[in-house]
Amino acid sequence: MTFVAPWFLVAGLGAIVGIVALHFLARQQPERWLLPTTRFVPASRERAPARSVALSDRLLLLLRVAAIALAALGFARPSFTVVKRATAQVIVADASRAVRDAADVARHVGMARKAGDRVVWIRAGAAGGAGSLSAALVSAIREAHELRDEANSVAIVVVSSLVREEFDAATAAARATWPGGIEWRAVAAPDDSVRSVPVAVRAAVNDPILATIALAGMARRNDAPVRLVRDARLLDTDSMWAARPGHVLVHWSAAQGVARDTIGAVVTSRTVLVAAFPQPTAPTSGTPIAWWADGVVAATEQPLGAGCRRDVRVPVTPVGDLALRERTRDLLRDLTAPCGGARDFRVVDSATARMLRGSAPLTLATTILPARRESGRSAVPWLLALALLALAAEHLIRGRGDAA
Repeated sequence: MTFVAPWFLVAGLGAIVGIVALHFLARQQPERWLLPTTRFVPASRERAPARSVALSDRLLLLLRVAAIALAALGFARPSFTVVKRATAQVIVADASRAVRDAADVARHVGMARKAGDRVVWIRAGAAGGAGSLSAALVSAIREAHELRDEANSVAIVVVSSLVREEFDAATAAARATWPGGIEWRAVAAPDDSVRSVPVAVRAAVNDPILATIALAGMARRNDAPVRLVRDARLLDTDSMWAARPGHVLVHWSAAQGVARDTIGAVVTSRTVLVAAFPQPTAPTSGTPIAWWADGVVAATEQPLGAGCRRDVRVPVTPVGDLALRERTRDLLRDLTAPCGGARDFRVVDSATARMLRGSAPLTLATTILPARRESGRSAVPWLLALALLALAAEHLIRGRGDAA
């Protein structure tokens, strides 16, 4: 057992010594007797004050000492230590779409995990989107701090493919809050090769987007899992179709409405298309998947049953060569990707991987970590309550003695 404020024990011991000393120094005066005549008064004084050794006084002394001792223990904040392990681990396991084989992740976790280790998962985002390494790191570091009282050292292990879509602007800041190194156990990422998925299109015969689809090598099939609608409004049957598993409904209306200001580019997670776009009205509510250069949302995605629906407000007119550009084809692939947004399964570069691993030792001594605020405080209320109970009992017994 250790104490956060041991000086209260010294103060309590001094108070107990003082109470005991005063108890034995106190003297009790003999009772006074009224005599009817002086003939019975002895010539010399035969009775003198004596020390109090009555059982009731001893009980009072015991209660007073107990109250002071319990109060001193409570204010000293005892911490009941347990036998610590040598090393504990927090394993960050990737359960998102960024790994090729979930069984491979489970195998690595099983090999690394020991009794008492904790596991934090990188989960898929909304509608099966990209997982967030930043959120997983914050949770892992919090778990590592929780292990301070259970192990002498702690380590963080990341089991992931570390693809680019899992990193964001907050990843470096989250990593910087952990002073130790991080072990990376790599697993295979999904195939990142660009593949042309088939698409069902409902558009006018002279729609420029048809040329983009053809140049992108995307086959047009009525039974395709992706449906691109260029009409101004969707049909009820479109929403029913999109609710099926794996279906993606892209409403990319050719009639974009009244344009506001001209904007110079549209951006997705992996594509930047520069052009003089007349910026139309904002899309419907949902998760943003494309933005204009000024940060205004250009396309959104929202789940619909087991599938999803996208609302795209990027004008593609027959004027100029916009529909024929390679970047326009990349934008089309991003906007017709499976639910959860465009994939970016490229593994991060070596500099980003070094940033995650760091240069510090992989195991960090838990003494470096700040103590938890609640450490050592669980017994304090009980000790103080017992001290108050002892004082109440002392007062009750002393009152009965005075009444007698």
